[in-house]
Amino acid sequence: MNRNLIKSLLAIAITAAFASTASAAVMEYTNETDFLNALGGSFYRNDFDDITAPLASSETFSGNGIEYSISANSSNLWLLDNKGIDGSHAITITNPNDSITISIEGGVYAIGGYFWSIDGNDNFASSSVTINLSTGDSYTFTPSTLQESFYGFISDDGMISSLSLSGYSGRAPTLDNVTVSLSVPEPSTWALVSLSLVGGLFFVARKPPRGRAITSVCKS
Repeated sequence: MNRNLIKSLLAIAITAAFASTASAAVMEYTNETDFLNALGGSFYRNDFDDITAPLASSETFSGNGIEYSISANSSNLWLLDNKGIDGSHAITITNPNDSITISIEGGVYAIGGYFWSIDGNDNFASSSVTINLSTGDSYTFTPSTLQESFYGFISDDGMISSLSLSGYSGRAPTLDNVTVSLSVPEPSTWALVSLSLVGGLFFVARKPPRGRAITSVCKS
C-alpha cells in the first residue's frame, strides 16, 4: 500500500478517535422517524391516550424499564382531549405562564416528543417554545404546524435526567408522544472502533517493505 496514502488514512483515523472521546454533544432531531430509527427499536413512547382527567400537578409514567414524571412547576397539569398528534390526547398546564418538567428516574440517553404551545382556546399556536435539558443545553424554536413541532435529543455524554418546556406571551407549553430510550450506544464504542483502525494502519505503516531478490552473478 502506498505509504503516503497510509499516512493520510492514519491522520484521519487519529482525528476521528480523539473526536469520539473529546466531543461531548447532544444530537438534535426535528423528524420523529429519523429519531426513532436512530434508537434502534428499543424505546418507550407514550401518546397519553390511556390517561383520564383530571390530572394532578405531577403524573408518573413507566414502560420498557423506564420511569418518568411530568409535572407543572406551580400549577396543575391539564389533559387536552383529541388535540394532540393524530387526534390523540396531549398534556398542557392550567397556568400558561408556568413550565412543564419531565424528570426521568436514573436518566436516559435519548428523549423526544412533540412540543408546542396553545392559545386561550386550547388550539395550536405558532409561537416560540424553549426546551432546557439537564445537560445544560437549551433550544428555542417556533413550529409552524403541529406536525412540525417534533424535537428529539440523543446525548453522547451521559444521561439526560430532565427536560423543561416553557412557552411565551401567555401561550401554555404542551407536549405529546414523548419517547425515551436507554439503548443509545455510548461514544466509547465509536472511539474503540477508531482506535482499532489507528492500530491497524500503524502496523501496516511500520511494516518494512519486502526485500528485493538479488541475483548473484559470477564472472569467470
